[in-house]
Amino acid sequence: MVDTSRKTGLRKKIVSAMVIMAILPVLLGLIVTSWRGTTELRKAIGNNFEGLAKEAASKTDLGVQKEIAELHFLGDSIEIQEALQNALSPAPKGTAAQAALPTIPSDPKVSAFLNRAMRLPETQAVLQSLIITNNVGQQIASSAAAPANSSFLADEIWWKESARGEKGAVYIGALYQHDQDATDFLFDIAMPVLHKESGEFLGILKATLHLKPFLQPFIYPIRFGSTGHAMLIDSSGVVLICPILPTGSHVADPVLLQRITEDRSGWMTAQNDGHGGTNSIVGFAPVSAVNQLVSSKGGKQWHSFIRQEPKETYEPVQSLIRTVFLYGSLLVGFTGALGFVVAGKLVRPLLLLHEGAEHIRKGDLGYRLQVKTDDEIEALADKFNEMAEKLSESYATLEHKVLSRTRELQALNQIATTANQSLELQGLLDTTLEKVIEVTGFESGYVEIFNPSESRLVMKSHFGISSPLLNELHAAGNLQISLEVVDTRAPVILEQADVSETTNPLINAGYQTLIVFPVQSKNKIIGAFTLASRTARSFTAQDLQLLSSIGNQVGTAVENAHLFQKEQETVEKLMEMDRIKSEFLSNVSHELRTPLTSIIGFSEILLDRLAGALSPDQESYVRNMNTSGQHLLEIINNLLDLSKIKAGKMEIHPHLFSLRSLLETIQQTVIPMTYKKGLHFDLSVDEGVDMVYTDEGKVKQILLNILGNAIKFTPAKGSVQLQVRAGRLGRARAIEISIRDTGIGIPTHALSKIFDEFQQIDGSYTRDYPGTGLGLAITKRFVDILGGEIQVESRSGSGSTFRVSIPIPEERDVQPPPIQTFSSSELTARADAILNIPGLSEGAEEDRPRILVVEDDPAVAKLLALYLTQEGYAVVHAYDGQDAIEKAQEIKPFAITLDIMLPRIDGWEVLKKLKTLPTTKDIPVIIVSIVENPTLGFSLGAVDYFTKPINRKGLIDSLKKYSITQSVIRKPINFLVIEQDTVVMEQIGSILDEERFGVIKTNNGEEGIALAVEIQPDLILLDLMLNNISGIETIHRLKQHPTARNIPIILFASRELTAEEKQILDGQVREIIYKNPSLKETLIQEVRKFEKLYPDKAKMIDGLTGLYNERYLNNRLADEVNRAFRYKRPFSILISNVDQFRLFNRRYGTEAGNHVLREIAIIYRRNTRSSNPLCRGGGSTFILMMPETTRESAKMAAEKLRRLVESYDFSIPGKQSIEMVTVSIGTATFFDDADTAERMIIHASNALKNAQEQGGNCTMSLDRVRT
Repeated sequence: MVDTSRKTGLRKKIVSAMVIMAILPVLLGLIVTSWRGTTELRKAIGNNFEGLAKEAASKTDLGVQKEIAELHFLGDSIEIQEALQNALSPAPKGTAAQAALPTIPSDPKVSAFLNRAMRLPETQAVLQSLIITNNVGQQIASSAAAPANSSFLADEIWWKESARGEKGAVYIGALYQHDQDATDFLFDIAMPVLHKESGEFLGILKATLHLKPFLQPFIYPIRFGSTGHAMLIDSSGVVLICPILPTGSHVADPVLLQRITEDRSGWMTAQNDGHGGTNSIVGFAPVSAVNQLVSSKGGKQWHSFIRQEPKETYEPVQSLIRTVFLYGSLLVGFTGALGFVVAGKLVRPLLLLHEGAEHIRKGDLGYRLQVKTDDEIEALADKFNEMAEKLSESYATLEHKVLSRTRELQALNQIATTANQSLELQGLLDTTLEKVIEVTGFESGYVEIFNPSESRLVMKSHFGISSPLLNELHAAGNLQISLEVVDTRAPVILEQADVSETTNPLINAGYQTLIVFPVQSKNKIIGAFTLASRTARSFTAQDLQLLSSIGNQVGTAVENAHLFQKEQETVEKLMEMDRIKSEFLSNVSHELRTPLTSIIGFSEILLDRLAGALSPDQESYVRNMNTSGQHLLEIINNLLDLSKIKAGKMEIHPHLFSLRSLLETIQQTVIPMTYKKGLHFDLSVDEGVDMVYTDEGKVKQILLNILGNAIKFTPAKGSVQLQVRAGRLGRARAIEISIRDTGIGIPTHALSKIFDEFQQIDGSYTRDYPGTGLGLAITKRFVDILGGEIQVESRSGSGSTFRVSIPIPEERDVQPPPIQTFSSSELTARADAILNIPGLSEGAEEDRPRILVVEDDPAVAKLLALYLTQEGYAVVHAYDGQDAIEKAQEIKPFAITLDIMLPRIDGWEVLKKLKTLPTTKDIPVIIVSIVENPTLGFSLGAVDYFTKPINRKGLIDSLKKYSITQSVIRKPINFLVIEQDTVVMEQIGSILDEERFGVIKTNNGEEGIALAVEIQPDLILLDLMLNNISGIETIHRLKQHPTARNIPIILFASRELTAEEKQILDGQVREIIYKNPSLKETLIQEVRKFEKLYPDKAKMIDGLTGLYNERYLNNRLADEVNRAFRYKRPFSILISNVDQFRLFNRRYGTEAGNHVLREIAIIYRRNTRSSNPLCRGGGSTFILMMPETTRESAKMAAEKLRRLVESYDFSIPGKQSIEMVTVSIGTATFFDDADTAERMIIHASNALKNAQEQGGNCTMSLDRVRT
């Protein structure tokens, strides 16, 4: 369809043509007028401006010559002639021997004469000063105030230039300002004064003139128009005088300046006329007479300059153009109107033709034109009417064909849509048959599909056929029509009227028409479609084509269903095989891990010499056994990892960690491997790469796998480089890791399969580089799981470079780790003792924390016992689940290690039971098993999870982590209670027992004195009223005895003491407590006071360092937290540990370890406030309480102590040299981090753990900020 709205009307074309014909001459006239007028006007104006410039130069010349004549007249005056003759010097002209010249006083008469000359009306506004010098440059008079003695001016440029030659010459100087702040510009005229008669050179007369007043009469009168004016400039472009521009300004355009300062007159068109105008006509001329007098050394030549605003200059031409444009516009308008009238008569018949065509376009095929013009247009209209008639007939035929074809396509589309809705064969055939019958108008039908196993057509679906008819159709011989269709590959039609006798059940049942057509796919007959109608029907070729298309559509759908069914069966078989394989790998791996646990564990025990010394050969054998076991464990782990990845069960555990520390750990791991092969290893980490948020374990395994391959495939004297930097992966932040080696490289053809599992370049048994081919496959999958990319570049013999990019979320997207919280019962259980890490001493078993080891394998149980006893723990065994539950309730161990595969009750049930029992729910449970399901373990309440073989270091570190808040048995404070009232004595004993103090009781004073001397209690609680001797007498005798005299005493009284009794007891007892119903609270309060005042007697002093111990910490910490809460003041604590202290003791010995602890205690005490309590918690743990200290101040204090320890020399003089000792420190602040004393300890301990996990020698706060 033609879019007539975009066509330009014929009337518009005619009018446009006539208008264009009128515009062309007008436009040509405008161009000619503009060009000729502008050219001729420019030439005339230029000549005029040149004449004005000459006039301005001439006037200036005359004015300067007149001024020179007046100065000459002044020099010929009798006063000046006589004064110069009297001052005439015999010395040569301008001699430099100024010192040899006699001093000539200033002549006041001549000065007065000069002043009178300046005050003349014609010179008063022009002259600024007059100066006269003699023949050698000595000033003899001046119009200005002059010094008493003459000034020597022979060195001035004006004097030198004016005195040159025998008779001298006139000098005109450049303009200048008297000083920087002056606004008036001056210039000098100097001329020689000659003897009127002899012409002898007598001296120099110099006049200083005001530039603007002098030149203004010559330049300002030259004005024309409203903007035309004259001006003077010198040869450097400095404006001398101008009505518009200020004197002293510059003409900046170098092109303009070059032209107007030439030594000739002229005019030009200037792109920049110096006044802001463009394309301006300017005239110029030199001031010839003045320029002849201007010295080349001291002055600049003058030039006149004529200028007018371009708009005003070209106004005549613009006026002429406007006139031509006005008359041209009138002509164009008249021509357009005339064209509009003429075009209307020509266009009307054509518009009728257009209207008729529009009716035809809209479908009005009955519309006819009525045009009577007796010309060609009328003949065209007649032909148009004939065409419309033919078109109407053709359209009716076409509409019928399109409708029929549309119905066919709709039918095919509906059938295709129905057929493709399902890939299940039976459902597909049922829905498709129903849809075919619906769209074709038949009443019944059925579908037969070829069955290869039976080699015949089998009816798979039917519609609208009764059961008896179906039975007849299934009988042999009734499918002959379908077989005929298969043989001929063409439809077969059977009609009731054409057969007199038939065996077809459908025809016999009264159906009038039957058609059978093939179902085919890919040119292969796979079945037949039968449709039956109870009315007679005829079929055109188009109908048969439609049915053939239906057969093809159904055939394709059936073939797809067959393929889907086969594919589904294949997938199910593969899934079953994969499940069997995974179960096999899992079972075999678990079965292998059990003996590997013993092999690796006991070999490590032997290598650590825990079972005695080994000979070199024995050590070699055991090390080989351990190495082989570790290698087998690596293969098992790789198989299990691969199995997890394929099953989609590999989990990601992202957290914030120090990548730099991880890289240092990896470096320590690989350096022995590179050293053994004689390789050079280089680690490069860019600045700013440190804390990252991702799965640390998987990053570590990725690096170790690639580095292991690099080391394995690099021959001796080669190198391996590891480079890490920050980068981008798409739009996300990422870490970019590059590992390059100089090894054997990878052939190009093998690069595409190195990340496939079980693939190696050399898969033969005789290869030089053994391996399973799983390392890089697992690496690639780990990188994919983390959302990263891995690439490799390599050539055979030239080494390889692996590049890994792992995305790192933005800091704002990283969710902080959840803060550990505890129930009130948990806090109560932990509140008794804090920060007691088991030491290394071999104390009695009842003094050591007990671990319940739940393990059914005796070898593994023995191995765990060896590990734990070497670390100072006592071990109790349980070999089945029921025994574990009973022993846990009986002994209440410090911690439990739990296997999952146990007899009687499995580990999961044991764990659930332990966490539900009130007596065991707070005991930390660490799972150690071959079963890998940490998610379930943690959800049931386990605190840690280890997979066999046992990670000895990880297990011990986990126990340390939880021992930081567990109670151990300590020696209590011993109290001696001397009380005559048995009821009160038992009450006091009960109170002290609840507080876990040791109590010895007696109701006899004499026996009490004897017990005090014998057992030396820490505190005596004494009743005032005793039977045999009084309480006062008992106190007196105790204070007299050398053994008991220093034991503190608290006195119990049931009455108010007299003044005499108080005087006697003053200084003898610590406190007096009156018996009352609140005895318990009062007693506990006084005991707490005693602990604070006598910490050594209260067993609150650490014997090794002299610091407070954890008992003091418990009491003081609670008080400080209460105080901080009450007064809303900050309070912080600091917990530190010596890094790798156990290894330090093994290397240097216990004596050196004790020495280090004592020195650290001194460092801490000297560098902290004396009011801040410092405690030792056990092992190498120190706790510092810091009242009135904010989080930031605590961080600064911690960092200060860390640096002091790092820089301290712990060597024992004369005995032992000790390498650098470092500490890790964790801090926590009340209210910022925790709201109870228990939470402060827990959070500071967690911060300390984080610092140690970062590699040690650092300080951390709860917010994980490394200070």
